[in-house]
Amino acid sequence: MVPLNQRIAWVHFPKCGSGFADTLLHHANASLPSSVVGSVEVTLTTHPLHSWFKGIFWEKDGKIGNHFAVTSRETASFHGRFFGMFREPASRSNSMFNYFINARSGPWIDERMYAKRVAGSAVMMLAGQRYGLDCLKRTKPCMRATPNTELALRRLETEFAFVGLTNHWALSICLFHAMFGGPCLSHEFLNTRPTNHTKPAKKAASTASGSWLGDFVDRDDSALFSKAKARFCADVAKHRVTFERCAQICPAAPQGSFELGSSDPCRRQTERSAVSSDSKGSKGGI
Repeated sequence: MVPLNQRIAWVHFPKCGSGFADTLLHHANASLPSSVVGSVEVTLTTHPLHSWFKGIFWEKDGKIGNHFAVTSRETASFHGRFFGMFREPASRSNSMFNYFINARSGPWIDERMYAKRVAGSAVMMLAGQRYGLDCLKRTKPCMRATPNTELALRRLETEFAFVGLTNHWALSICLFHAMFGGPCLSHEFLNTRPTNHTKPAKKAASTASGSWLGDFVDRDDSALFSKAKARFCADVAKHRVTFERCAQICPAAPQGSFELGSSDPCRRQTERSAVSSDSKGSKGGI
């Protein structure tokens, strides 16, 4: 049996970075050729789970990126070894609407009603209450339930080895390698499953603020994201992740990913990290 400290349970919330598979697959087996782009569909065809990653991943019907709900069975088997990318709820709702509705079934529901329909979906997936794709598509069941936010927050606190933020992808990938080592590959920064849609998505500013939702707020998923962001920023500070250090850890990242003035989700924490690094002779910070 693979030791617990080598196992990986990827909690893959819909529209929260399918490309994270690339990072996880190369981390799970260092002998995976660096030229292999870790798209789940392609990589697991040419490099099967049973021979390249036997016993390492939480397997979900032969896949690692399915959107299965987390149950007590998984927390027992992968205690403290959960990995996930999190996304601000209004941004995730907008992306899901464009991916599952605009691009596929057509606008049978407006964006505000859709946001209400999928509210709490990340919490319910993490709390083991509902499959991650339920309610997201017209063809999927959508039984209403009260999100168990308390359980989801507790699992986030006690079960995750790594927390990243999709809207700060480059910094998240840098943090992963600062924490777990391994080479940082250029294709870890690719968007392997971009959202296609028939009409333009909301502009980033309005999407991030959720202004297009009016007065509606997804309180349960917002509470989860807030705690995830706090954890992410705490890890950035703990591991002294600065833009200067990220440029060294991930030299293959797209140009400008770690330049001063780049988006910083953790300004206070990273400023403290930079001060700590400066005191040890390092220059600069996020």
